[in-house]
Amino acid sequence: MHVLGIAVISVDGCLARHEESGVSFASAEDQAEFRRAVQECGATVMGRRTFDAVRERILGSKDHSLLRTIVTREPTRYAELAQPGRIEFTSAGPREIVRSLADRGYRSVAILGGAQIYDLFTADALITEWQITVEPRLFGTGTRILSRAADPPLTLVEHRLLNANTLLLRYRVG
Repeated sequence: MHVLGIAVISVDGCLARHEESGVSFASAEDQAEFRRAVQECGATVMGRRTFDAVRERILGSKDHSLLRTIVTREPTRYAELAQPGRIEFTSAGPREIVRSLADRGYRSVAILGGAQIYDLFTADALITEWQITVEPRLFGTGTRILSRAADPPLTLVEHRLLNANTLLLRYRVG
């Protein structure tokens, strides 16, 4: 299974500025690249807080080809929002989620964060590739891409400018 971690960060490594949630600082070019990568995967995994930040966009989406799995300690709390095969809530661990997606025929999944989800999938050595967009912002404080110590070996496989100031980096893990 190809497990792609996708993140947009500030130059100083923050997923979100200060106490805010969401990626309002992401450029239009990053968002286009994000949508392309997600569609290519066909399935996504995100944490409950990430879902809450983009809830209306997901619920209002007319794209029914993409499976969105939201990890939460309380999946029953979201039962009325669940749409099997489209929006699913789970308290399963990373290995179980990846195994379940593979059993359902998915060959690739995009891990969309936040930091706790990246931590879990990194700790279990499940992420096989990272796609990280670096936006020209310095927040000083905010949510970091990882909140626990980790040091997986990364090999740069692609780098390109998305616009005059925004850099896309792709790394293979291992």
